[in-house]
Amino acid sequence: MARLRLTVLAGLLASLVAVGPGAAPASADVLQPFFAVLNGATEVPTTTDSTAVGSALLTYQDTLHELCWRVSHNVAGETAAHIHGPATPEEAAGVLINLGTGNPKVGCAIITNEQRRFLRTGLLYINIHSGAFAAGEIRGQIFPVRGITYGTD
Repeated sequence: MARLRLTVLAGLLASLVAVGPGAAPASADVLQPFFAVLNGATEVPTTTDSTAVGSALLTYQDTLHELCWRVSHNVAGETAAHIHGPATPEEAAGVLINLGTGNPKVGCAIITNEQRRFLRTGLLYINIHSGAFAAGEIRGQIFPVRGITYGTD
């Protein structure tokens, strides 16, 4: 169990170092950070017995309406990954953004004002699917990191 915690912490810290090359918004503006810790115990409607874990750091740039992410995980046989919402941690919701497959996942998307509101209020989550768990193997609610912003210049 201690090793699992260290793996999640190491992944989250690695994500905090950088969102990734080419993933930062081009405009000089403030980035608002968000994070998610993914595991099988948070899957909804049914938790999984998966030992896979993941972490994500996301940033939102208001001027461009751009959400960027870096997601790392150890899911074997990944088949899909998405950002879903709106939903509380106890609910499931439809796909809003396709993250593709592969590890790590690094990318950006323009989001709507409604999606931005869901993001800022903790109503979005990341779900990674696999052949063993087609409905989702690990999930993590996306939460804002309060009191921290990043400048891009």
